[in-house]
Amino acid sequence: LDSDASARLMKKVSEGATLLVHSLDSTMIIRLAGEWKIDLKPVNLGPQYNLVRDVNDELLNGISNQETNWLDKMTYTSGKENHKMCDWLFSSTQGKSLLSSESESCWREFFTKGSASEWLRMPVVTYYLYNGPRQSASGMMAFTIGKGKLILTQVPLSENGYAKAKTYWSQLLANLNVSFSKNLFDGEKTAD
Repeated sequence: LDSDASARLMKKVSEGATLLVHSLDSTMIIRLAGEWKIDLKPVNLGPQYNLVRDVNDELLNGISNQETNWLDKMTYTSGKENHKMCDWLFSSTQGKSLLSSESESCWREFFTKGSASEWLRMPVVTYYLYNGPRQSASGMMAFTIGKGKLILTQVPLSENGYAKAKTYWSQLLANLNVSFSKNLFDGEKTAD
């Protein structure tokens, strides 16, 4: 996105439009913060598979914690694989955090790092939670820009028909009153 296109988008949002941006890497988070003059910083807490609600917000209506928990190995069903959401989260003093990384569980260690066996669970819980909640950062944030909204989400679009991603995106877009004449997930994938 060039500077002119970014300026046109910013003008539309400040006049009352809503802009939804997803799957930002650290470079794009920094660039967006600079171009839009907002306090936004990238945070690297490692790969993220699970985001939890920070607040009740109309943007999250109909989206349960099941749709934002992609640790599919938690179901103890053979053949299930975890689905990574993102590598980068963000922090801001201006935005309203809607979803963030979990801070009071060890699910990540249990189901992505091989610590799910009964003899490892208690040492893992003690080590990670003994000193209080872990560092957390936002995976979905909303900013008020003039009369409009800038919404950032790190939840990626559905790949290979992943049902939780489809449900999340379908419900989020419905909450934004976006209507479609065909399935959002039909068609060819464009290059990143």
